[in-house]
Amino acid sequence: MSISKDELKQILESQRAQTDQMLVDQRNQMMNMFKQLMEDKAGPSEVKKDELKPLRDQMDVFEGSESSLSFTD
Repeated sequence: MSISKDELKQILESQRAQTDQMLVDQRNQMMNMFKQLMEDKAGPSEVKKDELKPLRDQMDVFEGSESSLSFTD
């Protein structure tokens, strides 16, 4: 099976168009996310459900625990 130069050119142009569209979509998505971040000015204390609280609690557990570790042979 061989592909003519015209068919190959058409395939490459189609792939390039798909790639270009994908990049435009990703850029638009990133712009929308950035815009949403800029509009959202609420701090963690102002959020009704603080989704990061469990992570902060875990960090508090480990804070300072490095100095209490001991190693024995």
